[in-house]
Amino acid sequence: MSAFFAQALPVIWLFFSWHLIVLSIPLLWASIAKPAWFLQAAFFCGLVALGDFFWVYSVTGWFPGTVLLSIVVASLAVTTMILFQAKRASAT
Repeated sequence: MSAFFAQALPVIWLFFSWHLIVLSIPLLWASIAKPAWFLQAAFFCGLVALGDFFWVYSVTGWFPGTVLLSIVVASLAVTTMILFQAKRASAT
């Protein structure tokens, strides 16, 4: 492992941790309060996480942080699809 990567890894990991915390707080609150904007918030957070994933993956490749972020992106995509289907079912 190069010395640069070894020194940069904690900063990159902090970057991922910060984003996961920022994404989880509004979604946790929304899952409890169930506001009308939850679908839009889940979709927006998923797009932000997807953009972060592609940017960091292009810089660092696969490492535990990108794997963790890809799981977050997949979870938010599933959440958005479930909420969209529930919204369509309640509208009919």
